[in-house]
Amino acid sequence: MENAYDLKVLGQILAKEGLAGGEQAAGKAYVALKKWFAESAALSKNPFDDMVVALLPQIDAVVIPQIDKISPDVETKP
Repeated sequence: MENAYDLKVLGQILAKEGLAGGEQAAGKAYVALKKWFAESAALSKNPFDDMVVALLPQIDAVVIPQIDKISPDVETKP
């Protein structure tokens, strides 16, 4: 990635994951979004997004159980 928060890159990551829909899409989309955000935060000069990256494990604790309700067999770890 060359530019922080490049939506084209996010689209490419999601397409690479094969997110055509279905129950597994939520877990794959969440993992892809976290990866894109972390890579963008590393490129960004904004210190606040680095703090959000540090909070991702706490966010996982809320989001992953909701994804598991949709599809319990989806891997939500990168």
